[in-house]
Order: sequence, then C-alpha cells, then structure tokens
Amino acid sequence: MENFTNLSDRLRLFIEYKGISINKFSASVDASNSYFNKIFEG
Repeated sequence: MENFTNLSDRLRLFIEYKGISINKFSASVDASNSYFNKIFEG
C-alpha cells in the first residue's frame, strides 16, 4: 500500500508539473499572438 501511495503522489506531482509547463506555453502563445496582432494591425 505504501508503494501505491508513493506512486500516486509522484503521478500527481508529474501532472502538476505538466500543467505548469502547459500554462507557460499557452501564456507565451498568447503573448506572441498579441505581438503579431499589433504588427499586422499597425
């Protein structure tokens, strides 16, 4: 049972890490989109 708990904790940390990297990626995409919008509109 100890191994299962340890595994679920690792899985949760891994998912949280992936979520953070996905958030950073989408934030950079939003930033580049607004940057290109300013260029093409201006």
